[in-house]
Amino acid sequence: MVTPIAPDKLRRSYDASNLKLRTTAELEPATNIIGQPRGVQAIDFGISMKSPGYNIYVLGESGTGRTTAIQQFIASRQTSDPIPPDWVYINNFQEPHKPIAIRLPSGEACRLRDALHQLIRQLKNEIARPSTTSPSATPHWRYAMSWMEKKRSY
Repeated sequence: MVTPIAPDKLRRSYDASNLKLRTTAELEPATNIIGQPRGVQAIDFGISMKSPGYNIYVLGESGTGRTTAIQQFIASRQTSDPIPPDWVYINNFQEPHKPIAIRLPSGEACRLRDALHQLIRQLKNEIARPSTTSPSATPHWRYAMSWMEKKRSY
C-alpha cells in the first residue's frame, strides 16, 4: 500500500541558528575526496605500486576540481620515497615515429623547456638580423646548401 507524504516532509531543512558561523566563507575547504570510495581505493592502490610502468588516470568533467583533488590527495599521503625523475620525449629526426625518451632529475624538464624556448627566441632574432657578410661566405651556409643538394639527389 502507498502512503502519502506530507508536503513539509518532501525536503530536508536545517535550522541555520545551530551553525557556529555567519557565512560559508568561514568554512575550511575539504581536503579529502568526498563520495568516491572506489576512486580513493584505486588511487591508493596506484600510489602504492612501486614498479615502473603504472599510471593513474583520472576521468571527469572539466572544471570539477579533479586535478586539485588528486594533488591534495597525493600530498596528504606523501611518504619519504624519493621524488621520481622527469621524462621528456624529443623528436627523433632519423625515425620520427619513434621519439627519444630522456630521463632527467626531478624538476629539470621545466628548466629544459624554458631553456629551449629561450634558445628558439634567440635563434629567431639572429636569423632575422641582417648579416654584414654574404651568407654564402659562411661555413654554415655552405654546409646547409650542400646538405640540400644531397637531399635533392635522393
